[in-house]
Amino acid sequence: MALQIDCKTLEGAYEKINEKLGEKDYTVLPFKRISYGIQFEVSKNKSSGLIRVFSSDKKGVRLDLSQIKDKSLEEDVMLVFGYSQDENDASMERTGEFHSLCIGINDFDSRMFRNLRYAQKDAEKLHELVIEKFEETKSKNICLTNREATRDKIIEALNLIKSQVKKEDTVMIFVASHGEAVQVNGGEFEYYIIPSNIDDNSISKSAISMSEIRSLVSSMNSDRKIVFLDTCYSGGISRRDKNRVSEYAVESLFKQFTSENFVMICSSQPEQVSYECHRIQQGVFTHFLLRGLTGNVQSTKGEIDLYTLYLFLNKSVNDYAEQYFKAQQKPKFFGSISGPFSLPLLKNITHVPEEKKFSFEKINCIGIDESGKGDYFGPLVVAAVYVDTEEKINKLKEIGIKDSKKIQDSKIRLLAKRIKEICDNEVIAISPTRYNQLWETMLGLNEILAWSHAQSLEKVLQRNTNCDMAISDQFSGKEILLNKLKSNGKKIELIQRTKAEENVAVAAASILARDRFLEAMEIMERTFNQSFHRGANDKTIADGVLFTKKGGNLREVAKIHFSTTDKISDLSKEVPIIKSN
Repeated sequence: MALQIDCKTLEGAYEKINEKLGEKDYTVLPFKRISYGIQFEVSKNKSSGLIRVFSSDKKGVRLDLSQIKDKSLEEDVMLVFGYSQDENDASMERTGEFHSLCIGINDFDSRMFRNLRYAQKDAEKLHELVIEKFEETKSKNICLTNREATRDKIIEALNLIKSQVKKEDTVMIFVASHGEAVQVNGGEFEYYIIPSNIDDNSISKSAISMSEIRSLVSSMNSDRKIVFLDTCYSGGISRRDKNRVSEYAVESLFKQFTSENFVMICSSQPEQVSYECHRIQQGVFTHFLLRGLTGNVQSTKGEIDLYTLYLFLNKSVNDYAEQYFKAQQKPKFFGSISGPFSLPLLKNITHVPEEKKFSFEKINCIGIDESGKGDYFGPLVVAAVYVDTEEKINKLKEIGIKDSKKIQDSKIRLLAKRIKEICDNEVIAISPTRYNQLWETMLGLNEILAWSHAQSLEKVLQRNTNCDMAISDQFSGKEILLNKLKSNGKKIELIQRTKAEENVAVAAASILARDRFLEAMEIMERTFNQSFHRGANDKTIADGVLFTKKGGNLREVAKIHFSTTDKISDLSKEVPIIKSN
């Protein structure tokens, strides 16, 4: 969730939060510089979260609360800038206008690219649904097919949307055509969308490069922009001669394209074909995209969560391709989302019973979550839980599995035992001593979280090689975690989503992590014959002062990079605080 705030500088926003939350007994840690902004931790009792503040010339200063899971903490931070939770819930509903460009090309001026059968129909059907839904704004929704879908007209349509769109609007671009990766001047690869008037002898000049699309879409003044590509060999190559570009080259290419402020969902992986099917007379990807937008995917207030839609496509498209083509076609997600992103339910025409609609909570996957990152004392614990059947999902739901923050600690132990009986799992506890060593080496919480998430994920994958999906909370840039993964982890689809605990596997992981954290705290308290409060507040400061006066070394019990360490030091001047070996 990103909120526009009335502050001129990042530092001004931090000072305002520090002052206002301090009055409510919150602990606000010093901020750290990140790309385009700052981030810092806030905690109170058992509530903690990571706050980010970003700044740009175009969008001003924005507050990102996507890393906060506790509703009361989120509400308190929002109130600092005059927002309320009710207003935030309302903002999940569509307030701006909907802009779309649907492109479908069957016929090409080419001997190199095969004509397609259903691309035109696919674009027209999606456009028809959009127009029916947003009757009052027909002029903001464009459809270009066949001879109309030339390079110049496509660029013109993108520029028209750019000139009209506002910050609160949603932009959807759909392309059903061919895609082609070409090595430019013997060096880097460039990816092209093939228009109807393609010149086989000059693809780089007559096609539309993804760099152009990236530039145009990125510069559109909207926080919600999605590009759907149903292109033959989407992410790969589509010529008749099937000369193939290496998977690594195309992956690297797309990561560059989607590192900006929009999301792209492609119809297949780099090495796969995107199928058209005579049986359904559509492209397979578009067939399920339309089904997802017309009732097969669970919606709230007429809105469909983008991640849930994508996961529906990932499963449904591949299941269909395996059944009818005996091949794989797995859609691929590029880019990242800060806060919620939804698309409108265009028309509820499938009439699927609510309990049978595809939902985020029912996805078979490895769920990953952590406990202790906002607690000054004790370890950081990361757990991974593999839920691979609907039967296990139902069992977990029956015993009351939900986000551990909504469960009393007294019930955590019993639930953790039941989870271990049902699901394969891995729990990694990083002791305070080890945590402090990692902090000095990795220089940041996100790096430690990424490393520990990757460790737990890899161990589960070693025992479950058929798993192809993992879900975690959106704690950092996706690339940080991807770079920590080893061979098994790099083969799966990794989803980072706000409020990931809505998935039962992630919720189960949160309980196992909390269980191990509580167990470690009990052992630590027995070892040092002292109680240690949770969170980072005045009580933890008092505990730290008592511990150091008894001769204890904070490195053995606490995460010493917290500002709490300095506060303990100020109150325990006669006892030195040891920060490093």
